[in-house]
Amino acid sequence: MHIRVLEEADADAYRRIRLNALQHDPDAYGSTYERESQFPPETFAARVKPDAGKFVLGVFADESGDGSVGKSGDDGEDQGMFEGWPGDNDKNTGEDEGNDGNAKGRVLVGIASFVRESGMKSAHKGSVYGVYVSPESRGKGAGKTLMLALIRRARGLDGLEQINLTVVSDNVTAKRLYESLGFEVYGIERRAIKYGGRYFDEELMVLRL
Repeated sequence: MHIRVLEEADADAYRRIRLNALQHDPDAYGSTYERESQFPPETFAARVKPDAGKFVLGVFADESGDGSVGKSGDDGEDQGMFEGWPGDNDKNTGEDEGNDGNAKGRVLVGIASFVRESGMKSAHKGSVYGVYVSPESRGKGAGKTLMLALIRRARGLDGLEQINLTVVSDNVTAKRLYESLGFEVYGIERRAIKYGGRYFDEELMVLRL
C-alpha cells in the first residue's frame, strides 16, 4: 500500500470512497449518503485540496490484492468513525514522499482528513475527520499506518500542540487503536447521533503532541 496527501485531481476517487463510507457505516457519521451524493464535484475537490492547515491522506492499494502495510492485524479499522466535514453545515510510517499513489494499478482504499483550527486562540489544535478503510482492506494494518502518517505530518505544523477526534462509543476496536497511538478520552457526548431510531454516544479523544 501507498499513502500520500490527496489533491484536487483525486476528487473523483475521494468521492467514491466517501460515499461508500456513508453507505457501509451510516451510523458512524453525522452526514448521510443521500445528502452527500447530491454534492457537486466542486465540493469534493475543495475538500481534498490541501493548504497550510488542512490535508486529506489517502491509502492506495495495488489492484493485485496485496493490501499489507504492516503486521498489525487488529488495527481498529472496522468502520468509519467520525462525523461530517467542517464547513458543510453538519454537525515511515508508510507515507510516500512522491506523488505516485495514483499510479496505474492502484486504488484508493482508505482516507483520513486533518483540519487545523484557524482562530487566534485555538490554532494550537487540529482535528481528525472522516476516517474510513474499505472492507476488503481491513485487518491489514491500513488504519494504523494511515493514522501514524497523519500524526507524523501534523507534528510538522509549527505551533500545533494537540490532535482531537471523536469516535462512536461502541466502536471498541477503533478506540483500542487510538489509545494505542496515545489518544485519551476527555469527555463523552451522550446521544450525539441519532440514526434509524437509535441514539449513539460519542467519545472525545485527544493526543498531546
